[in-house]
Amino acid sequence: MNEVVAEFQSVSKTFGRVKAVTDLSFQIHRGEILGFLGPNGAGKSTSLNLLQGIRHPSQGKVSLFGRSPQSLEAKRKLGVTPQDLDFPSHLNVREVLRMVCWAHGRGREAELLQRLSLQKIAERRTSVLSGGEKRRLGLACALAGAPELILLDEPTTGLDVESRYVLWEVVQQEREKGTTIVLTTHYLDELDKLGDRVIVIDLGQKLFEGSVRQIKSFVDFQKLAFDLPKGFELVGINHLSLQRDDQSCVLIVADADETVRQLVHNNVPFQNLHVSSASLEEAFLHFRRRSVGGEAATGVQEGPTRPSPEALMTSVASPPPTRAPPTQPGGVG
Repeated sequence: MNEVVAEFQSVSKTFGRVKAVTDLSFQIHRGEILGFLGPNGAGKSTSLNLLQGIRHPSQGKVSLFGRSPQSLEAKRKLGVTPQDLDFPSHLNVREVLRMVCWAHGRGREAELLQRLSLQKIAERRTSVLSGGEKRRLGLACALAGAPELILLDEPTTGLDVESRYVLWEVVQQEREKGTTIVLTTHYLDELDKLGDRVIVIDLGQKLFEGSVRQIKSFVDFQKLAFDLPKGFELVGINHLSLQRDDQSCVLIVADADETVRQLVHNNVPFQNLHVSSASLEEAFLHFRRRSVGGEAATGVQEGPTRPSPEALMTSVASPPPTRAPPTQPGGVG
C-alpha cells in the first residue's frame, strides 16, 4: 500500500460569500509528482495554502504527515516555493541561502548554489534578480531543509528557457530520491513528461483525478494535421475543434478514421496527413469545455456529448517510491 503523506477530507474553504474550494478530497502518496491543473482562480493556490497551514479549512480536515499542517513536526518535512517570491532586498543570493540553511541547521549552501546554477550571481542583491533567478533561489531555499514534500506553485511561469531547464532537472533529481512533489503549472507539456498523477480543479471543485495517461484517454480524441490549399472551406467534416492558417489545418476529432473517410468522400484536397494522440494540454482544454459546459469554438461541430458531473468524478491512485528527512524553507513561503 502506498504511504499517504497528506490528505484532504471533504475540505471546503470560503472567503465571505466566495467559495474558493468545495468538498475537496484527495490523497498525496510518498514519492509521486502530483500536478494540479486548472485555470486562474480555480482553487489551486488555495489548496496549497491549506496544505501548508497558511489557511484553515472552513469545513473538512487537512492532514500533513498524519498531523495538523500547523504542527512544527509536519512543517519541518515541508519545502515551499510560492507563486510570489519576496526576499530581503538588502541581502545577496549567498546571504539569503546561508540564512535559510542556518535556520535548518544544514550546511548545504555551496551544494544548492551549484545545483540551481546560482554560483555566478551569488554576490548579486536579490532586488536586481530576474524572475528566473528568483525562482531558482526560491527552489534552493525550499530544498535547504531536505524536505520530504515540496510544494511548487506555478514554478516556471514567466521563466526563460535556461531557468526552466535547471528547475525541472532539479525536480527530476528530487523525484529520483523519493521526494514527493506537488505542483501547479500552466506548462502542461512538462507535466505530460514528468507527472505521475493529475487533479483537474475548476471553480473550487475536483473534476478529475488520475494519471496523465488516464486524463488523455478519458477525453479519448485524436489530432489530425494536414496541408490544405489557402481559402479552401471545410464543409461536412465532424470535428471538436479546428485551427487554421494559410496552408495548414489541425482538427481535434473523436474518430480519426471516420474523419479521414469524410475528407476523402468530400473531395478535400489534403496532403501530408499526420495523425497523433492528444497532448495533455489539448486534453485538458477539451476536458474542461466538456465538464463545465463551455461553448465549442466557432464553426465546431461537436462530437461526444457532455458527461454529467457525476460521470466525471473519478479517483485513481498511482504508485510511487520512498524516502525520509525533514524541514521547511524560511524566507520563501
